Amino acid sequence: MKLNIPFMLDTLPLVLSKLPVTLGLSIGSMILGGLLGLLIGLIRYYRPPVINQILMVYISLIRGIPLLVQLYLAYFGIPFYINMYCQSAGLPNYTQYIPAVVYAMLAFSINTSASTAETFRSALESIDGGQYEAGLSVGMTGRQAMCRVMLPQAMVAACPNLVNLFIGNIKASSLAYMVTVCEMMGMAVIAASEAYYYLEAYLITAVIYWVLCMALEKLFWKLEKHLTIFKVRETV
Repeated sequence: MKLNIPFMLDTLPLVLSKLPVTLGLSIGSMILGGLLGLLIGLIRYYRPPVINQILMVYISLIRGIPLLVQLYLAYFGIPFYINMYCQSAGLPNYTQYIPAVVYAMLAFSINTSASTAETFRSALESIDGGQYEAGLSVGMTGRQAMCRVMLPQAMVAACPNLVNLFIGNIKASSLAYMVTVCEMMGMAVIAASEAYYYLEAYLITAVIYWVLCMALEKLFWKLEKHLTIFKVRETV
């Protein structure tokens, strides 16, 4: 069986046209999930009673449920309860104005927050606690010591894991088409179903994902190298 090369070349720009949607989902969920994960990681680092146990259950729950299930729960569950509330309050059904990409972004962000929380917590715990005490000894407040001494070093330590999480988010974004979000994989499915050239459509999409991830890995590797050099200079 020969591949339909002309179809693959025609499909390439169609799939690439949805690259902004894929990147938007990946970057947006990384930012939102990263901020939430940083907050959770800081709380887990200080280990306050009760709250720490609750967050441990949250992280275990999110990391233990497949992302596709979380997507379905967000896409079908959130509108269901919003509709119930609107009906009980006599309000119009506002869910019809909410695009599917919002639910996908929410699911990806929550999923990312659990992993980034553990990344930040472990990065903070890898830093010598004496540096925090040294910051306090020179007149810094606890928040200043954390923001100026601990967090910058933790960010450098967490960088490799954060890069891996971001690359994973790009690949995981291909699941968003399951909740009607037309990103790169969604466009490939549409093109394949119209022409019945499924193998060709999926192959060209796989190549696009591979090239994108390789380029980002190269970019982040250079960034990580510069951050490491900066850390060494600061230490010296």
